[in-house]
Parts: sequence; structure tokens; C-alpha cells
Amino acid sequence: MAHTMVMGQPVVMGQPMAMAQPMAMAQPMVTAQPMGMPQQQVIVQQSHAVTQLQVNPRKWDSGILSCAEDMQSCCFGMLCLPLLQIQVAQNMGEGCLVTLLCGTSVAMRTGFRERHKIEGSIADDCLKMCLFYPCAWCQMAREVEKRKTIVSRQVGPTVFVGR
Repeated sequence: MAHTMVMGQPVVMGQPMAMAQPMAMAQPMVTAQPMGMPQQQVIVQQSHAVTQLQVNPRKWDSGILSCAEDMQSCCFGMLCLPLLQIQVAQNMGEGCLVTLLCGTSVAMRTGFRERHKIEGSIADDCLKMCLFYPCAWCQMAREVEKRKTIVSRQVGPTVFVGR
């Protein structure tokens, strides 16, 4: 076997030659700090500030069976419930035909209760509508009347964008 010198290193001929090693990358320069000087450390902390707005729910202004408080809505509800439903729906800003659709009574009661921060749940609304249907509508009529939440619907021109 013949010996040859490559780049100052002996190489044995007849054996595979080793691949050249890549050059070392430049390392960042580290500067020494004087003795006795504390090293500065940067600590990054993220704060998770959570603002929670809590509104205490209140009770209905009148009970479900408080017809004596407002005999007019009670009589109106007992004698002509569909007209009372239409009146309440319009005062809430809903269309009068909404009351004719199945299940909208519970949705309207729940929406009104949540909008005015009245305590309760959807299950409670459903139970009241199933057991005390006319009385629940009379209660809603009393609440709407006390709040005067008449919403006027404004219909503007229809604008078509595109072709």
C-alpha cells in the first residue's frame, strides 16, 4: 500500500478517502462582564387579565299568576289570546305572524328574559309555557308594558350589489 500526503495528513492509497469536514460556523462572540457585576436577565411574562362583567339577574316584575295586578291584560289574554300575542310580539319588535309558528312562544319568552336580564332558564320558560300558557303571555304583556320596549321597524330601499 502506498502512503501519500494530502493536506499534511497521511493517506493510505487503496482505501476510500474520508470526506472533508465542513468548516465550523462562526460562533457568537461572548463578552466577559467584570467580576462583581450582576448579569441582567430578561424575563417575559404574559399576563392574562380577564375582565368579567357580571350582571345580577333580577326577578320578573310580576308573578306568573298575578292577574290581579293588571286585569286588562288578564281579561284580554283569557278572552282573545291570539290578539294579545300579536300585540306583545309587535311591542317586542317581532312580526305578528311569529306567534303563529310552533315553538316561538318559548323563544320569545327566553329572548325577552335574556334581553332584560331576568333570572330563569330555557327549561323554566318551556315549563311555564306548557303549564300556564295564557298566564305566561299575560306576564310577558305586563313586563313589556312596564318597559315600553316598542321597537319600530324601518324598512329601507333594497340595494342589489353585483350584476
